[in-house]
Amino acid sequence: DLNVPVTNNVVTSDYRIISALPTIKRILRDNPKRLIIMSHLGRPTGIDDSKSLKIVLPILKKCLNIDIEFLSNGLTKNTLTQLKESANNVFLLENLRFHDEETRYNKMEDPDNNEAISVIRSLGNHYVNDAFGCLHRDHLSINGLKIAEKSYGFLVNKELNALNNVTNSRDKTLAIIGGGKIQDKLAMLEKLSQKVDHIFIAGGNINSILKNEQSNFLPFCNNKAEISFMIDGLCATSLESNPSYSLSENLPVDMNFYDMGMKSMNILRELIKNYDTIFWNGTLGVVENDNYKQGSDMLVHILMENNEKNVIIGGGDTGGFVNNYQHNFNHISTGGGASIEYISNDQLVGLIQFMS
Repeated sequence: DLNVPVTNNVVTSDYRIISALPTIKRILRDNPKRLIIMSHLGRPTGIDDSKSLKIVLPILKKCLNIDIEFLSNGLTKNTLTQLKESANNVFLLENLRFHDEETRYNKMEDPDNNEAISVIRSLGNHYVNDAFGCLHRDHLSINGLKIAEKSYGFLVNKELNALNNVTNSRDKTLAIIGGGKIQDKLAMLEKLSQKVDHIFIAGGNINSILKNEQSNFLPFCNNKAEISFMIDGLCATSLESNPSYSLSENLPVDMNFYDMGMKSMNILRELIKNYDTIFWNGTLGVVENDNYKQGSDMLVHILMENNEKNVIIGGGDTGGFVNNYQHNFNHISTGGGASIEYISNDQLVGLIQFMS
């Protein structure tokens, strides 16, 4: 999964690239006749030079200290010709999502007679998936290769072990759930409520709960986990207006919370002391806005102070935020949606093929 953040044509975080290196290095140790590295970048609609994977090529070359040839023609017959004529044995394929077959292959009437699909299925005879952050998507490069020899990589294995440690831990476990609308996390919250000891709900989830959208959530309160909620925070009518402070019970109807308050943070600080494993998914505020990142910043520092704890961070915005700090947390997921999906269902659509 080389879907790295890019701003002004500069890769702003190489975390996903670094996370892929152990599997790539292990494959190279076996001196394969050919290694083709595949990924997507962003959500282009057709060919888009601003989303070209060529931007990660110098980083990969530097990290691996080898020559890597770029397959700029992507999933076309020209790529097969380039491979046949090349003296290299390590390649990076252009952005898979430049071809709409990547995302819609399973909706096509005759996929077996499609050039892009035919090309990707002829690139090699062993398929290794180490793109955990994509395993919840039924895409061509995830499920459509029809290659007999298949395995997943070290990163996927590490991710699964870390998330299993949340839901199957013998330790006392606290889940801190922030982020946006609670409706997007109902399945995960239901599963966590059966598995962990305490759930602390904060962030934009509180807006959903306070605005009478909690009916689908309340039945979870009878499960194993004790559940508590953010009780105060910074709020405003919009991100562009000036912030105010409010207790949750007094939140004005025309306002939303955009960060957590100190009363809630003090409760959370004391909770953390009582648990051995801490799972944090979803920032406590809108961290892209300087007015609303203090809560998440404070939580990172509290977790760093409690360095004896087993701290597991969900991916997506939370992982990106936490990686701005010099921390020693046990695990930061590379996949936000994938980690939520796995916790919710104990399975991912891209994993099923490895289970037979």
